[in-house]
Amino acid sequence: MDKTDRERALIESLKLQMDSLLQKKQAVDLGIEGLKQEIARQAMRQESLERSLEESRRIAAGIEEKAHLSAAKILAEAEALVAVKREKLSAIEQEIALLRAELEEKASGEPIPQKDDDNLHSTAQNSPDGISAPQHHNTDSYPNFSRVAASRASGDDNIYSMKLVGFVNARHFVVFGGATGPVHAHSWQVETEVDVPRGIGDTIEFSRVSQAVSAALGPYENTILNQVHPFDLILPTTENIAMYFFNRLDEYLAKLGLKLYQLSLWETPTRGIQVNNHNLALDKQIAAELKARDGNAAYREAAAILDPDFAKLDQREKELANNKKLLSKPPPVSAGSRRGPYSTRQYLLAAVLILFLSLLAYQHILWTPVEQRFPWGSDSWGHLFKAEMLYEQIQQGNYYPQFTEYWYNGVQPFRYWAPLPYYALAGLRGLSGDIFTAGHLYIYLCALLGALSWLLLSRRMGLWPAVMAALVWLLWQDNVRVAFSEGNLPRVLATALLPLLFALFLHIITRRKSYGAIIAVILTVQLTLLCHAMIAAVYCLSLALFVFFLWVFQGCSVKDLARGLMVLAAGVLTSSWWLLPSLSGGITGIDAQAVKQVVQFVPAHISLSPLCRFKNVETFYWGISLIMLLLSSLATWKSKPAWARSLTVCGIILLLITFPLFRAIYITLPLSHLLWPLRFSSFAALAVLASGFTLELEEKRQRWLQSSTVAACLLVVLLVFLLVDCLFSFRLLAHTGTRPFTIIQSGEFIKQEPGWRVATIDLSQLGSAPSFTFSEMAGLEQVFGWAWQGAVTSRNIMLLNTGLEQQYYPFLFRSCVDLGATDLVVKEDVITDLEAFREAAKRAGYQQRNKFADISVWRSISRPYLVQKNPRCLVIGKYGGTIALQFPEVEMALSSRIDDCSLEKLEQYSMLILSGANWHSKKQAEKLIRITRYPAVRFL
Repeated sequence: MDKTDRERALIESLKLQMDSLLQKKQAVDLGIEGLKQEIARQAMRQESLERSLEESRRIAAGIEEKAHLSAAKILAEAEALVAVKREKLSAIEQEIALLRAELEEKASGEPIPQKDDDNLHSTAQNSPDGISAPQHHNTDSYPNFSRVAASRASGDDNIYSMKLVGFVNARHFVVFGGATGPVHAHSWQVETEVDVPRGIGDTIEFSRVSQAVSAALGPYENTILNQVHPFDLILPTTENIAMYFFNRLDEYLAKLGLKLYQLSLWETPTRGIQVNNHNLALDKQIAAELKARDGNAAYREAAAILDPDFAKLDQREKELANNKKLLSKPPPVSAGSRRGPYSTRQYLLAAVLILFLSLLAYQHILWTPVEQRFPWGSDSWGHLFKAEMLYEQIQQGNYYPQFTEYWYNGVQPFRYWAPLPYYALAGLRGLSGDIFTAGHLYIYLCALLGALSWLLLSRRMGLWPAVMAALVWLLWQDNVRVAFSEGNLPRVLATALLPLLFALFLHIITRRKSYGAIIAVILTVQLTLLCHAMIAAVYCLSLALFVFFLWVFQGCSVKDLARGLMVLAAGVLTSSWWLLPSLSGGITGIDAQAVKQVVQFVPAHISLSPLCRFKNVETFYWGISLIMLLLSSLATWKSKPAWARSLTVCGIILLLITFPLFRAIYITLPLSHLLWPLRFSSFAALAVLASGFTLELEEKRQRWLQSSTVAACLLVVLLVFLLVDCLFSFRLLAHTGTRPFTIIQSGEFIKQEPGWRVATIDLSQLGSAPSFTFSEMAGLEQVFGWAWQGAVTSRNIMLLNTGLEQQYYPFLFRSCVDLGATDLVVKEDVITDLEAFREAAKRAGYQQRNKFADISVWRSISRPYLVQKNPRCLVIGKYGGTIALQFPEVEMALSSRIDDCSLEKLEQYSMLILSGANWHSKKQAEKLIRITRYPAVRFL
């Protein structure tokens, strides 16, 4: 029994081993099959490569054959030309010999034996063309290249190696197959490795090696290499450039006792050439090309002396060749020269200087007494309220509030007002602990950001001219007016982004392969649009105008212009998630013709007068110094690059459109009711400042500006003039204020017995302070006050001001009742007829409860209520407001279009008035009117 079990167990074990072997065999078979397939694929790939190689060889053979035929044709034509000229020369020489013989025979009276041909043509013995061999051009003026190959020294000869990286920005074109390629730009990265021998290892400095590299490679910066020696003799391919740079730099370093071990030239981040040896063949090729060129020139000169026809023919050939070359090339475009890169130390010094002077200028704003930390600008309080509200909502976990009940029967706070500035203010509120301190810090940081962004233009303007422009930007009167007098905090941040946006935009226009800069421009446009949509539109239009004039002045090509416009459009389109909803209703829904009538234009005798600002600190002032800067730009016009000239023209245009003289033209332009002329002032100031402080390189300036001392003195004088002019405005505008006590007293009085909603009747003379005080401090809802354009009820609210101005007091109070205003805060000096106002208030149920200075408080009831209305008349059309002012019981339709109303809506009224009505579909509007019941509903 045990034996049987053992046998059975043995059999089972053998079966398992057999199964395992079979599985291994299957795995091996699968592996073999996979290898066979891989071999087959490799064979197919090899066959494909061989076919490709064969095709390449065939094409190369064809090209080579064509090249040989072309060369043979050219050689034959050249030999024919030489033969003709040689025959002419031989005939001339024979004639000369005969004339000499005849003269000698006459002089001596004896015949003179003829000289043999060898003596006759002795002047041509050393020249295959029958002309005396020309003297070779002295090549000592060119670098005497080393003839020793560079190699890594062995043993302890070298104590260490230095590695440096630099850039050569230049353009070139390549000739291939007889065709000349387009001129295109490169920014070649040059990496060098230099062996430092032990003997001088302790004395050599990086700066000396860097100077040697700059001296060797500097002459090729911002050039077309094909026009510079030796690339006018050899093609400037990456290989030739790398080898020649090695040879030249090797010679420069040898004078310092150093050895160049290796040079790498990167054409792109992924393609480069590495050179480790001095190329003797390249030196010989350049010398031979130079000798051939100089020899050909000498031959042509001699031939021209002997044969005037040859000189004319040769000159004609040169002219034709030059014309063909010019026609084959596109017209050169250049926005202007770029300065050499500045060191990190220089940039840090410039940034520290700007930071120090900004703190010195804004110290009284940053460290103001607690009781005087409040803003005085007309819009500041309203913007601070939205930031404070956002901060409180974020603390509650609501990171993007969609609604607030405190303004205008409820409003979407960040639909019509771009949200980015309020998030910045909310962040500073969290850091500072107080929204008013946060507001002052916000203004300072925006000014500092704008000033530091000017350093991005240092390669175009020069570092210290850019610093000068930055210092003026810190104190520029219009920037300060917007921040403190207008209190337009969203525009403050948009203004801070403007120098950054312009610098990036200029970069993508003049540097084609700048994909990172393109993305940066798109992001900056998005940020600007999320600060202030209309200002972003102004900037985009201004940049489009700038790049157009840059193209006119041949500073960019049509492709560059198109690329710039497309990038701006991409920045706007990628912001559609916020922009499109904001364009529905709000300020864009206001009647354009009505807004155009009140668009502000400032006469030149006010905006350019340095005295008017002392009478009214809030007046718009361009600055007399701006005119001086413009005159300076015009006087130095020929010394400015194309981009600075374009900015000068843009600045003049944007300055002129703010004058009433151009009102009739401006208001006919599309979107002129939104793009107010004064909104272009920031870009105009940037344009004039950047162009005024920019000069070309010394060799490209007018003669009287080629002295660096004269140019520096001019810029310093302009800087002093601008700073003095700005400082007067800065002292008048840049300050804080005290609490608005009368408004606070009114709010606290209403809060003691709170009603429902409060309306501010002031014709906006109290600014935005009530919007903050009543909502934030007193917790009261408002129906009428500052920034009403964002309200759903904006049309009704707009008519309240009209009713107040034109003394339609019954309409004013009826509207206040309809909007739920239980409390009225009235600035009494805006009331034209106080008795009529009191009578209308009494009829509407309002009574005066208290008075604080020139502000009175009125109350109707102390609780929320419903209004039941049964109006008999509906008015449809854009003139409905005019009728409603005169007949307060009339109800205005929500839309001026007839077919926006339903039949059920129309039949609720006994009278319909159409006044300035229009429609989406005329047919549908007519049908709606026809089927409305008549005579139950009368039409007027």
